[in-house]
Amino acid sequence: MPSEAIGEADVSEIEGVLRVTAPNAGPMTHRGTNSYIIGTSRECVIVDPGPADHAHLAALKTHVGERRVEAILLTHWHPDHTALAAQAASMFDAPIFAGTGEGAAAAQALMRRGDHPAKDGKDVGRSTPASSASATRPAAFLTTEEPRVLASDITDRPVYDVARRLSGGETLFLAGRSIEVVATPGHTADHLSFALGDSGLLLTGDHVMGWSTTVVIPPDGSMAAYRASLDRLLRRDDRMFLPGHGDAVVKPKTLLRAVIAHRGQREWMIRDILAERPAMIEDLVAQLYAGLDPALKPAAAHSIRAHLVELFERGEIDGDDPVTSDGPFRLRAIRG
Repeated sequence: MPSEAIGEADVSEIEGVLRVTAPNAGPMTHRGTNSYIIGTSRECVIVDPGPADHAHLAALKTHVGERRVEAILLTHWHPDHTALAAQAASMFDAPIFAGTGEGAAAAQALMRRGDHPAKDGKDVGRSTPASSASATRPAAFLTTEEPRVLASDITDRPVYDVARRLSGGETLFLAGRSIEVVATPGHTADHLSFALGDSGLLLTGDHVMGWSTTVVIPPDGSMAAYRASLDRLLRRDDRMFLPGHGDAVVKPKTLLRAVIAHRGQREWMIRDILAERPAMIEDLVAQLYAGLDPALKPAAAHSIRAHLVELFERGEIDGDDPVTSDGPFRLRAIRG
């Protein structure tokens, strides 16, 4: 915890759900991390307690009031969402529920030994994209902004005790309502979203945000899993998204289609360059993000790396494993 608060939290109510925005605005967090308080006059749950900030913890305590906190739910492990988890759990005497640690643990093992992810198709949430021979090129370029999260900001994993590991498809009954657990891996291996009963509201964490596309950093992040999770949400009938950063998304299907098309377009742009000549990741950044603010280039490089990992897993590019290599990479020739 810092020695003093960064500032004051911003609080608003959205259809009975209290949104408490932490004072950690920045290029990675937009106006700040959104924590949510959901419940009745007697009990509640907190989703993503937020960053290590005294003012934010005080705001959560104020707006919880005398209610009993039945659980603290985490969308994913990144510190801007979970640095307060242990302290909030102690303060409210509440258990922490979070996504399965299997995917995250496997990713950490990959980081340590430098191996590339398994190609046996058994990864939970991993999509199976069409081959290059049958894939359809997106018809138009989109202007959806690139991710603004910097890897240097999310390298330290907070320490907290998880009382229950959650999996997609579970239904929790907490604070007077049912909460469906929706698996949305991609941004991180453990990422979850939470659907609030039949209200049509879905808390999406960092998976889908209206202000920017999310960053995907292999190996904990997976572009294939991210795109599969986008497709999963597109098949649902949620009416509104409440994201981990930024405002509510009132036209979720419109945004989902735009992000899906944008990611498909980005892949094709990478493929086009690699079809012409071998390239390093820094070459791809320079060509695809000309004029980008230098502070955002690390995020752009992570985005490209994630696409390259997906192409590598599908056997469509040659070169060393993009998880640990910066290139060069080239498009693999298709044999007739």
